[in-house]
Amino acid sequence: MSKSNFNRKQIEKIAVLLKLQLKKRELDQFCQEMSDTLKAIDNLNELKTDNIKPTFQTTGITNRFQQEKINERQLNKADVFKNSQQKKNDFFEIKALNFN
Repeated sequence: MSKSNFNRKQIEKIAVLLKLQLKKRELDQFCQEMSDTLKAIDNLNELKTDNIKPTFQTTGITNRFQQEKINERQLNKADVFKNSQQKKNDFFEIKALNFN
């Protein structure tokens, strides 16, 4: 058995940790799928990456932010609260919602 093969006992342990209830057919399926996944990862480990720099961004775009604009339509507090029924300490006061 190579290091990239999963056996049924290992899959059962993983299922317990993940709180999954798997049927026999699913256990067998996951054994094969996990083994195939690890074999694919092993293939990636064969690539020579010694001279390749780590990449965190692939487009080359830097500092992509929009300009901050000041909102010139600011209201004063009197205008904000002029149509409110109730306010308290510069906040709108509303009835509590009951979600029960």
